Parts: sequence; structure tokens; C-alpha cells
Amino acid sequence: MKQFLVVQHTYAEFLGGVEKQLEDRGIGFAYFRPFTGQSLPASALQYDALWLLGGAYPVSDTAHWPWLHDELRLIAAFQRARRPVVGLGAGGLLLAQAAGGTAHDEPAQRAYWTTARKTAAGRDDPFADAVDGRKVLVMVEGRVDCRRISSRCSRMMRASGSPCAPARPPTACCSGRNSSPAWWKT
Repeated sequence: MKQFLVVQHTYAEFLGGVEKQLEDRGIGFAYFRPFTGQSLPASALQYDALWLLGGAYPVSDTAHWPWLHDELRLIAAFQRARRPVVGLGAGGLLLAQAAGGTAHDEPAQRAYWTTARKTAAGRDDPFADAVDGRKVLVMVEGRVDCRRISSRCSRMMRASGSPCAPARPPTACCSGRNSSPAWWKT
């Protein structure tokens, strides 16, 4: 059975409906909660993928993210092991930061509605079918600037199994705004 590691940054963030999709596919998952003082694993080898959930603070706020360096180290371990990494919201910003982007506190909050669109990668995926064409809420705290490292960011994001499609410009893939799964475009 496959096992995914899920990093939860607040009690309010969890996989939600994705949990059932994973369970239906025989995929297990283990939540790690560094905000409670729980240590993150040192290795990626016992997991098949890494999911980084959203958070309540910008990823540049190390006072509220004291485990930030440990999480960036974990992302690097998964990338070295060529294991997929999925970042949602703040998790997408962490992926961009791990690729060398610069984290910023502003804008403090950004929220908007958009329509989810399934890509070719989600052709046979029931979850992609379920959200295709539906309005979804996107919420992000802060931003990560990848302009100076755009080609490296793009390569790392694609190599990690992140949401970047090769045709997307690196600044879009690293902004955190497009931090949805590969089968879902906005």
C-alpha cells in the first residue's frame, strides 16, 4: 500500500475530500503537525509522496513557522528521492521557496473565486471530473517571488511532481496562485 506524508500547518487545514479519494485508491496517509511541536521525518524513503497543506501565516513569517527550515529540508529530501510533492496554498508557496524563491509577507491575505478546469492529466480521474467546471475558493497568505530563479524554479517544480505544466511560465507556477494539483488548472 502506498503511504503519503501530509504536513498540516494549522488545525483548520486537512485533506478534506481528498482523503476519501486516496482511501478509495488504497493509499494511506499520515498527518504530521509541526505547529504542535511534532518533528518532521528526516527522510522521504518511507513515503511515496509529500502533501503540504495551507497555513494561517505567510511562509516568510518564521515567528509563526519556526519549523520552516525543517520543512524546506524535507521538501529537498523528497525531491532528491524523486518522490512527488504537492503544495496547496501555503504549501505551494513553500515549494516555490524551496526552489529558491524569495518569500514576502505581502499581500497579507488574498482570496478569490475561480473555475476549476480539468487538464489532460486528469482525464480518467473521478476527483478531477467532480471539480471540473465548479467554482473553487483560492486563499493565499503572502507570496514568493521566483523571477530571479525562474528556470531553476520551473525545473524543480516539475521534477517534484508539482502542479507546474511545462507550458506555464515559471513566474505563474511559482507565485502560489497556481498551487493546485497537475490535473486541475484555473
